[in-house]
Amino acid sequence: MTKIVSKSRRRTPWSGARDATALQAFIDECTQSNYQRRHPKPTETGEADLLNSFDVVECRHCGRPDIQRFGYTANGILRHRCKGCGKTLHHLDRYHL
Repeated sequence: MTKIVSKSRRRTPWSGARDATALQAFIDECTQSNYQRRHPKPTETGEADLLNSFDVVECRHCGRPDIQRFGYTANGILRHRCKGCGKTLHHLDRYHL
Protein backbone atom coordinates (compact mmCIF):
# COMPACT_ATOMS: atom_id res chain seq x y z
CA MET A 1 0.00 0.00 0.00
CA THR A 2 1.41 3.39 -0.99
CA LYS A 3 1.20 6.41 1.23
CA ILE A 4 -0.57 9.36 -0.40
CA VAL A 5 0.84 12.71 0.68
CA SER A 6 -0.72 16.05 -0.18
CA LYS A 7 1.12 19.32 0.46
CA SER A 8 -2.03 21.41 0.71
CA ARG A 9 -5.06 20.88 2.93
CA ARG A 10 -7.39 22.27 0.32
CA ARG A 11 -6.22 19.93 -2.40
CA THR A 12 -6.25 16.17 -2.60
CA PRO A 13 -3.62 14.16 -4.51
CA TRP A 14 -6.09 13.73 -7.36
CA SER A 15 -7.39 17.32 -7.52
CA GLY A 16 -7.77 18.29 -11.14
CA ALA A 17 -7.05 14.77 -12.39
CA ARG A 18 -9.05 13.80 -15.45
CA ASP A 19 -8.96 10.11 -14.65
CA ALA A 20 -10.20 10.41 -11.05
CA THR A 21 -12.70 7.80 -9.97
CA ALA A 22 -16.16 8.73 -8.79
CA LEU A 23 -15.08 8.22 -5.17
CA GLN A 24 -11.99 10.39 -5.61
CA ALA A 25 -14.06 13.15 -7.24
CA PHE A 26 -16.56 12.96 -4.37
CA ILE A 27 -13.80 13.20 -1.74
CA ASP A 28 -12.22 16.11 -3.62
CA GLU A 29 -15.54 17.96 -3.76
CA CYS A 30 -16.17 17.38 -0.04
CA THR A 31 -12.64 18.56 0.79
CA GLN A 32 -13.12 21.73 -1.23
CA SER A 33 -16.49 22.59 0.34
CA ASN A 34 -15.20 21.84 3.86
CA TYR A 35 -12.14 24.06 3.28
CA GLN A 36 -14.31 26.92 1.98
CA ARG A 37 -16.65 26.58 4.96
CA ARG A 38 -13.80 26.67 7.50
CA HIS A 39 -11.77 29.38 5.75
CA PRO A 40 -14.10 32.09 4.44
CA LYS A 41 -12.59 35.07 2.66
CA PRO A 42 -12.45 38.34 4.62
CA THR A 43 -14.69 39.98 2.02
CA GLU A 44 -17.42 37.39 2.69
CA THR A 45 -17.38 37.83 6.47
CA GLY A 46 -17.20 41.64 6.51
CA GLU A 47 -13.74 41.55 8.07
CA ALA A 48 -12.23 43.40 5.10
CA ASP A 49 -14.79 46.20 5.46
CA LEU A 50 -13.95 46.52 9.15
CA LEU A 51 -10.21 46.67 8.50
CA ASN A 52 -10.66 49.13 5.63
CA SER A 53 -12.63 51.47 7.88
CA PHE A 54 -9.48 52.26 9.90
CA ASP A 55 -7.08 54.93 8.67
CA VAL A 56 -3.36 54.32 8.44
CA VAL A 57 -1.82 57.59 9.61
CA GLU A 58 1.89 56.79 9.65
CA CYS A 59 4.37 54.25 8.36
CA ARG A 60 5.21 51.57 10.89
CA HIS A 61 8.71 51.30 9.43
CA CYS A 62 9.89 54.91 9.40
CA GLY A 63 7.10 56.74 11.26
CA ARG A 64 6.45 59.31 8.52
CA PRO A 65 2.88 60.45 7.85
CA ASP A 66 3.41 60.46 4.04
CA ILE A 67 1.09 57.55 3.18
CA GLN A 68 -0.73 56.96 -0.09
CA ARG A 69 -3.23 54.27 -1.06
CA PHE A 70 -1.71 51.50 -3.12
CA GLY A 71 -4.51 49.16 -4.19
CA TYR A 72 -5.90 46.10 -2.44
CA THR A 73 -4.58 42.73 -1.30
CA ALA A 74 -5.99 39.53 -2.80
CA ASN A 75 -8.36 39.42 0.20
CA GLY A 76 -9.81 42.88 -0.43
CA ILE A 77 -7.86 44.72 2.27
CA LEU A 78 -6.51 48.18 1.42
CA ARG A 79 -2.78 48.50 0.86
CA HIS A 80 -0.75 51.64 1.37
CA ARG A 81 2.73 52.77 0.38
CA CYS A 82 4.97 55.10 2.33
CA LYS A 83 6.27 57.99 0.23
CA GLY A 84 9.27 58.29 2.52
CA CYS A 85 10.75 54.78 2.64
CA GLY A 86 8.75 53.20 -0.21
CA LYS A 87 7.58 50.21 1.86
CA THR A 88 4.15 48.73 1.23
CA LEU A 89 1.85 48.23 4.20
CA HIS A 90 -1.75 47.36 4.88
CA HIS A 91 -4.14 47.65 7.80
CA LEU A 92 -2.83 44.57 9.61
CA ASP A 93 0.57 46.27 9.89
CA ARG A 94 -0.79 48.68 12.47
CA TYR A 95 -1.32 45.74 14.86
CA HIS A 96 2.16 44.27 14.29
CA LEU A 97 0.79 40.77 13.69
